[in-house]
Amino acid sequence: AYGKTLARPTMREKAPYVSYEFVNDYSFAGNVNLKRTLIDNYDLRWEWFVRPGELFAVSGFYKKFTNPIERTIIPSSADNPEITYQNVDEGTVIGLELEARKRLEEIHSWLNNFQLGFNLSLVQSKVDIPQKKLDEHCIIVGVFIPWDAADDQKIYDYNYAATKESIQPAP
Repeated sequence: AYGKTLARPTMREKAPYVSYEFVNDYSFAGNVNLKRTLIDNYDLRWEWFVRPGELFAVSGFYKKFTNPIERTIIPSSADNPEITYQNVDEGTVIGLELEARKRLEEIHSWLNNFQLGFNLSLVQSKVDIPQKKLDEHCIIVGVFIPWDAADDQKIYDYNYAATKESIQPAP
């Protein structure tokens, strides 16, 4: 699939004034010259529905950003850091996602209303900022166990997610 989307600056990013965040002791300066970000989205997904409630899927995606908005620290404000926003030329995100959902009644009859699900996402992003190129790698793992309480027509879920990120200069 292909789609073209856009992301407009938020009010805080574009505000023509400086605001203060007490929690992190930062000042935020808006940038009235920000442009919207244009995004080209490419997605590919393969799904196999083994039976109702069961799924195996593999997805890949690529996103190209034109004029992405990045947070920057204004160098002249070392004592009281001031954050502003600027457009950079381009950025990209590429990723792979694996997903599985399995009903558990095959293991034992008392697991009749339970499923086990798993999701793994591998993501790499690159952005050109004026000072350097950055390369970010991210791994996201999710495990979920839904329970279908058929008697009250509700589904209860237990979800767990973990993320590992690393940001480094791009080659």
